[in-house]
Amino acid sequence: MVPTLAKKGAASFVQSASTDPFTIEWYMKMTDNADVNKDLESHFTLKDPRFHETPTLIDFAVVFETFYKQHRKRSAMSALKLVPAVEENFFKDRCFADQRVAGANPYQLWRVTNKEGANGIEWKSLLEKKLNKDFDWDKIFKAALGKDGTDTLDQAINNGEVYVNIYTELDGVKMPKALLRDVKFNHTVLQMTSPIAFFVVTKAELGIKRLNPVAIQMDSTSDSKVYTPVDGKDWFLAKSFVQRADFNSLHLIRKRLKVHLYLDAPCTLVEKYFSEYHPIYQLIRQHCRAALETNKLFEIKLYGRSAPIYKVLSIDYSSALEIVNKEYQLMTFDDLDLLEDLKKRGVDDTEKLPYYPYRDDGKLLYQKLDEFADAYIDAYYVDDEEVVADNELQELVNELSADGKQGDFGGLGMVKKFPASIKSKATLRQVLTTLLWAFTGQHAATTYPILEYGGFVPNAPHRLFADSNGTATFSNLMFGNKAVALEIAELSSNLGGIHLDQLLDYSSKIEGKKGKEVVAKYHEELKTLNEQIVKANDKRVTEGFLPYPYLLPDYVTNSAST
Repeated sequence: MVPTLAKKGAASFVQSASTDPFTIEWYMKMTDNADVNKDLESHFTLKDPRFHETPTLIDFAVVFETFYKQHRKRSAMSALKLVPAVEENFFKDRCFADQRVAGANPYQLWRVTNKEGANGIEWKSLLEKKLNKDFDWDKIFKAALGKDGTDTLDQAINNGEVYVNIYTELDGVKMPKALLRDVKFNHTVLQMTSPIAFFVVTKAELGIKRLNPVAIQMDSTSDSKVYTPVDGKDWFLAKSFVQRADFNSLHLIRKRLKVHLYLDAPCTLVEKYFSEYHPIYQLIRQHCRAALETNKLFEIKLYGRSAPIYKVLSIDYSSALEIVNKEYQLMTFDDLDLLEDLKKRGVDDTEKLPYYPYRDDGKLLYQKLDEFADAYIDAYYVDDEEVVADNELQELVNELSADGKQGDFGGLGMVKKFPASIKSKATLRQVLTTLLWAFTGQHAATTYPILEYGGFVPNAPHRLFADSNGTATFSNLMFGNKAVALEIAELSSNLGGIHLDQLLDYSSKIEGKKGKEVVAKYHEELKTLNEQIVKANDKRVTEGFLPYPYLLPDYVTNSAST
């Protein structure tokens, strides 16, 4: 089970936030945003006639744009000169492939390898355990690569040209049959699957390397159908299965668990162990601003047993709880670390996989946060001995770490591969950098793309619906009706429509002079990084790729507050 260290009830947390000067701005923004989106939903439901009984893509686009125009100016996309519209490009294979590395869920892509134990996923293991052995994988990869050798696939794998999107967290997930009838649409919800999508990196026009889709297996069982880009409507259906898995996993695992729930423990323990003027408390407090309150609000409004999100997702409450707890048991502190995650998935090589904006912009921001953490630690700790002698720090990490053994609270935080004691400035720097990245860059990456990519149902079908015969068939009806479109647009706008503050904008709130100067210095340096990422995105669009503005420091918040 995910540990719950905060003792105050959810309703009490949210009520306190409405009067606490530290969180009242968050409370007002969350409330105002929810009210605006609810008014839009109500207006469209009651008064706007624009939606056909058999919906068109334009119908879905109108709903998306109705919500999006309310939030566009606050979106990171507003910082760019050229922005491809998702509703005009979602059906293209190029857009589908680019979203694996620059969309709302750029965390599922793994390099395929031939070496057991290497970073990435081994081809032999996939073939033996998950893939349809009756499908001619060699043939389809040869066609995609434009080669016809007897060892074409092996060579491509060894060259780092083969990648896979995989959703092991969704393996075997099924909704109870009683919940498969959608009340608002009066159609049967298609059961969740765990699709496997293969891609190759090939040279496109002007010698630019890019990901291209090769094949999609509809589920992770060896009897599942496989479709390729030549399969017409079945291919579009297969891509929709992948997009559905993408957004279900994003909401429950990438955002809910690996950002919000996982950061509950450190945000709770800094309040328990640090005095008000401890330098680490002064810093981390800003990065925990409204984080606990957001989690408690989510517990009440979004993820509770009767919450509306389970009327949108293809996963019911009980299954979601089971998935989250199972995935938590597999998590370690390394999962919060950008560099470790990229390395584990085998996608850290910029020559083999040149276009990966989440990775590239993320590494730039991560590096700046690392420099900031180093400077902040240097301002307060002269040497390693001072770190060891910091009793407040040592008591905190003893409880947070799964390996903590001291006293009654040792290990209660259950964070695996987190140090039970910190014995050097270097270790403190690494811990602080990883936490800062999770609070800021990773939260931004799991949250703000939802506004653009998650609100347009044909691109983000959180549910897919069977036809009148109860089978999975491509048509616009598989996306649902107006009620479904409105629910998804409202959800996406509630999650992606708020920016509480701006990264490192809090120097005036730091008590110590040394810390105040460090924060102010690095907040100023972020302006240069912001300009660098804007230019990189302009270049991406010019070269025909999707932009990725979500790690622009101007649009990254300090905490997981939405």
